[in-house]
Amino acid sequence: MNVAHKGLKLKCDECNYECKNKSNLEKHKQKTHQGITFTCNDCSYVGSTKNKLREHIRVKHEGYKYICDQCDHWTTDASSLKHHKNSKHDTRTFPCAKCKYIGNTLKDLKKHTKIMHEPKKFLCDQCDYAAAEMQTLTEHKMINHEGFRLQCEYCDYSTKARSSLRDHRNVEHLGIKFLCDLCEYIGRNQSELKKHKAKRHEGLRFYCDVCDYSALAKATVKEHKKVKHEGLRFYCDECPCIFICKENLKKHKRKRHDIAEPIILTPAIKTDIHI
Repeated sequence: MNVAHKGLKLKCDECNYECKNKSNLEKHKQKTHQGITFTCNDCSYVGSTKNKLREHIRVKHEGYKYICDQCDHWTTDASSLKHHKNSKHDTRTFPCAKCKYIGNTLKDLKKHTKIMHEPKKFLCDQCDYAAAEMQTLTEHKMINHEGFRLQCEYCDYSTKARSSLRDHRNVEHLGIKFLCDLCEYIGRNQSELKKHKAKRHEGLRFYCDVCDYSALAKATVKEHKKVKHEGLRFYCDECPCIFICKENLKKHKRKRHDIAEPIILTPAIKTDIHI
């Protein structure tokens, strides 16, 4: 039976993971539940899949490079080269019909539309999180409710965010850098570089729709609105201290309670206090 065309999904019998083909399910079970790894014969590297081991050998031991055919840029990762060519040499853009977002590729636009404009169909049964895809919900539950962390195959680094792991691999192990052509800034990824250029070199700012406040980052304006206009606060679950932003709460818990990385934050609640 062709699962993809029937619209059905295969389910892991040990967790909530779902996928469309048997091969991906087998890889998931080997990696997550059976602890199967692939060891390099030339060094201490251990990969979670054959493809990762193959990439490691080509990059670290065979000196393999992916070279752009339109400029002098090269990288050790095929997906990074593809992204470079799309962002640097493909002048087409893909604007969203429902907001001001502009994607560099059709894939970026489709991903944006699905995340931002399509209704979230899969709801977490342990919190208010909602996802557009079942696989995203499964990853959310594993990371946020089951303590699962993503492990770097090159070192002991681990994180809860897939994007953080990708950035770590690119910067620390693959030597991939995203250089600004207008200053000495170096970004961890293409998105960071794009935001930097918009803020520092193109004068882009985001404005509060309630007052005259403005900032370089949309997230900063969003936090400003919650604190200044909605009275949101974050409570420490170890003592009576109250904070107006997550970062201050994290710093407080590290300093006062010796908690390096709080996994669960007490949800922000509305108060009648305005500052």
